[in-house]
Amino acid sequence: QQLLEMQASYGTREVLCIYGSLSTSDRGDIFRTVEKIKTAGIKVSTVGVGAELYVARAISEQTGGNYLVATHAVQLREMVLRMTTP
Repeated sequence: QQLLEMQASYGTREVLCIYGSLSTSDRGDIFRTVEKIKTAGIKVSTVGVGAELYVARAISEQTGGNYLVATHAVQLREMVLRMTTP
């Protein structure tokens, strides 16, 4: 988060997560963390591999990012390229 906060004002603050788990193990209140991310103007997009995860979708939606689920390797590649190509 600190690295993204140092980004120049004319740049964007974005994170792309590729998530392959069916559960999370959060050390704290994940929604408090989401509020900090939103306040810092960081957009989080997620590509889930194989299944949808509620927390990952919520973080992506609340920060203005995208949430996609890939069901096979070709689809995963296409989704990552779509989200990373300027």
